[in-house]
Amino acid sequence: MLVVLCLLAPVYAHHIAHTGPDTEAGLTGTVKVDGKVKDVVSATGIPIGPTWHAKYFFGADENGRDTAVRLLYGGRNSLEIGAVATLITMVLAVFLGVLAGFYRGWWDAVITRAADVLWAFPAVLLGITLGTVFATGGIGPIKGTFLPRAPRS
Repeated sequence: MLVVLCLLAPVYAHHIAHTGPDTEAGLTGTVKVDGKVKDVVSATGIPIGPTWHAKYFFGADENGRDTAVRLLYGGRNSLEIGAVATLITMVLAVFLGVLAGFYRGWWDAVITRAADVLWAFPAVLLGITLGTVFATGGIGPIKGTFLPRAPRS
């Protein structure tokens, strides 16, 4: 159900919320809730909370943007990233599997051992390790450029 809701984010944004993911009501925007006109962002900077019978189903952020719309569009981005990552992994795995199965012998041994080494590390630990290595100067010919280095005297 969440996947369907995220895929239908433009429909919700256009027909129900009447706003886009980046549309700001601004600090002076108002909305009618139960017959009363309320500010989207109060004079003290506090955004409106969930309004079940009005435009802002999950409320608004500090800039007056609809949180539900932004959440659904963020879900669409996450689904797209997951689908592309899965597709790339599937293509690479099929290619390496066919290569190992067709040539067998030496190719099969190298691909199998490389996969064993890759799957031996937990994914989060591997990500933290690689991020740290690249951020602190890299390894071998791969040099990190994420942190500025102090000039040598």
